[in-house]
Amino acid sequence: MFWNKKQNNDYADLDSAMIELGREIERGLLLLTATVEQHWIVEENDYAKAVRSMMDVILKDKTLTDADRLEKAKQLLDWSRVYRTFIDKSTSTYGDFILARLSQFEEMLEPLLKTKPHDKVKEWISLSRDLCKACVGEVIAIDAHIDTDEFIPTMIIRQNGAPDREITEEEKNNFAHKVGIYGSKRQLAYEVKKKIEPVRSNIAEGMFGKLNDYMKGGSYSRLVNTMKK
Repeated sequence: MFWNKKQNNDYADLDSAMIELGREIERGLLLLTATVEQHWIVEENDYAKAVRSMMDVILKDKTLTDADRLEKAKQLLDWSRVYRTFIDKSTSTYGDFILARLSQFEEMLEPLLKTKPHDKVKEWISLSRDLCKACVGEVIAIDAHIDTDEFIPTMIIRQNGAPDREITEEEKNNFAHKVGIYGSKRQLAYEVKKKIEPVRSNIAEGMFGKLNDYMKGGSYSRLVNTMKK
C-alpha cells in the first residue's frame, strides 16, 4: 500500500464518510478523464473507426452514384450528432457529479480546519477542480474535432451527392480554424493534466487508498448504470 506513517497521521481525522465521498470523486474523475481521452484513440473508439471507414467509401468508391453518396453523407452526419450528444451529456453528467461532491467534501472538511490546516487535503480539492476544468477544455476540442468530421459530408449534401467541387477559401479557413481549436485545446488540457495529475493522484492515494481497491460500488456504480441507458 501507498500509506506511510506521516501521511496516515496527516489524514487520520478524515472519517469514513469523508473517505467514501473522496472515493466517489476519484471514481467519477476516472470516468470523466477516460471518456475524453478515449476519443483520441481511434482503435478504441467505434465512432472514429466508423467515420474513417465511411469517409474512405465516400471519397474513394467510384461505383457510388450521387444518390448513394448523398445517403452515406447523411448517415455520417447522423452518427456525428449522436456521438456529439453522448460526449456532451456524459462529460456534463460526470462533471456535475464530481463538482457537487467536491463541494460537499469541502463542507465536511470545514470543522476539521479549526484544529489543523489540512494543506494537502485542500490541495487535492483544488487540483481535482483543475482537472475538471482541463476536461471541459478537452470537450471543446472534441466538439471542434467532430466539426471537422462533418466538413466533407456537409459539402456532399450541399451538392446533392456530387463528388467534385472546389473548396472555397472561406471553407478552407473555417476548416483550418476548427483544426486549430481542437489542436490547441487538446494540447492545453494535456499540459495541465501532465502537470497536476501525478501530484493530485498521489495525494488521493494517501487519503483514500489505491483506486483499484475501491473501483466499484456506491453512487458511482449507479452513475455508470445511468449512462448506459
